[in-house]
Amino acid sequence: MPVADRDAPEVCWPVGTGAHAIARPAQNVAPAYVTSGERARGRSVLRSTQGTPMNIALLASGLLAIAAGFGHSYLGERFVLRPIFTAEPRSRVLDRPINQRLVRYVWHLPSLAWIALGALALWAAQGHALPWPVVAASALILGTSGLANFAATRRLHAGGVTLLFSATLMIG
Repeated sequence: MPVADRDAPEVCWPVGTGAHAIARPAQNVAPAYVTSGERARGRSVLRSTQGTPMNIALLASGLLAIAAGFGHSYLGERFVLRPIFTAEPRSRVLDRPINQRLVRYVWHLPSLAWIALGALALWAAQGHALPWPVVAASALILGTSGLANFAATRRLHAGGVTLLFSATLMIG
């Protein structure tokens, strides 16, 4: 049931916030609404390709997770892996091509996970329902990755900040 707005009761758009909007089946929960009057007061509503309103927090969370994944892969390949593989004298362990491939694949695995979680958040931002355990697990993975980044670097790092913001927006 739409919430009537005295300024413009004729047009209402359903919107949600964070995990609360995607954690419950739509038929059991009355959604929040942004009316045309609220839109006129500066609360814009992005719409998906299907014309449904998009969840801005989930949209931002997904974009941040995808950016973290691509940044981790590209910058890690350029500034971490390439110097390790070309440094002289090299470790005997890295002389074997299988070990180089293993290190490279293990480096890129979290990037793929973050990109997949970001894509899931973008999908949910378009109004698709996700069970609460999926949202919680996704936020936990992103948040734990961000905290592990801070622990490993022992300083503020752009990747850790990005992942923590993404996790926060996902549940929030």
